[in-house]
Amino acid sequence: MCSAAYAELNVDFNAKVLSSTCKMEIDNNGIINLATVGLDYFANSTTAEQYYTGGKNFSILLSGCSGTALTGTKQLHLDFKPRTGSFAPGSSQIFPNEDINGASNIGIVIFSVNDSNNKFNVWSPAGVSRSVYAIDADKMNDSRWNFYTRMQKVNNAASVGSGKVTTSVLVDAWYE
Repeated sequence: MCSAAYAELNVDFNAKVLSSTCKMEIDNNGIINLATVGLDYFANSTTAEQYYTGGKNFSILLSGCSGTALTGTKQLHLDFKPRTGSFAPGSSQIFPNEDINGASNIGIVIFSVNDSNNKFNVWSPAGVSRSVYAIDADKMNDSRWNFYTRMQKVNNAASVGSGKVTTSVLVDAWYE
């Protein structure tokens, strides 16, 4: 005789409702093509925290911002998230290569470059979004935010393999 098993699990859902919206445009309809590089590009142990040449600049334009929250706006948040839901294995800053037959041990990093004296990875090593910008409400509409992206070796102790690198990133914009 077989006895039935029953399990119960509680699930908590959290959400946030904002009274504000903006239209967001990314250069080239959100398609950023990086240059082809050789394996030697990854030979110098550059970390995900270091700004390094060989990538490409892009910008995000905010327009049509509205809502009651706009009046007292002091901060803009631009959160970049991996479409897959997780960063490259062992990282909280490197977006994964989604091409399973592509380059191995390679991902993508994104840097804020609005201030040429303060270029930084949009994610901290601890996995906290750092793309928070001070802004006055009257300057939100038609504001342009500049970023830079490049390929990054995921594990500096391991070798890289050649191939295609592809990742999809979701961008959330909100202000308070």
